[in-house]
Amino acid sequence: AYHVTIKALYSTTRLVERAESIFPQNILGEVPKESREDINQAGRCIAFDLPTAVGFHTWRAVETVLVKYCEALQAKPKRKDWGSYIAALKSVGADPTTVGILDQIRALHRNPTMHPEIVLSIDEATGLFGIAPSAIVAMVNDIRKHRATTNPTPV
Repeated sequence: AYHVTIKALYSTTRLVERAESIFPQNILGEVPKESREDINQAGRCIAFDLPTAVGFHTWRAVETVLVKYCEALQAKPKRKDWGSYIAALKSVGADPTTVGILDQIRALHRNPTMHPEIVLSIDEATGLFGIAPSAIVAMVNDIRKHRATTNPTPV
């Protein structure tokens, strides 16, 4: 038997069955399937007290959208790492606020949690899980803005 306790304000049922509902409904359709699945896995990891795995799945979810963001803005990173993605986005004039969010996450959260000696607490994991949607929403909104300026609707 296993007893699952409530984590922060999150519904246990939602964490287990549909953590992707953390995204606004109007954004969800533009979040890649792989990213949604990683968010769902992160939710399950929160529910079942696997906090270090939350960090892994959370940053995978963000990185999947980050790669799509680079593609949408035709940013060409030199390597497959967050520093290169961010540098490439800066070079093509991506939204500075969005890039700033991503760079802060990279430096303060993502890079440190990827080291094997780091073990997250459930409180730390829940905090990281809450950060990811804001970054993903910001990237999706900038992709939309870019799409609207490069492919304006004919009058």
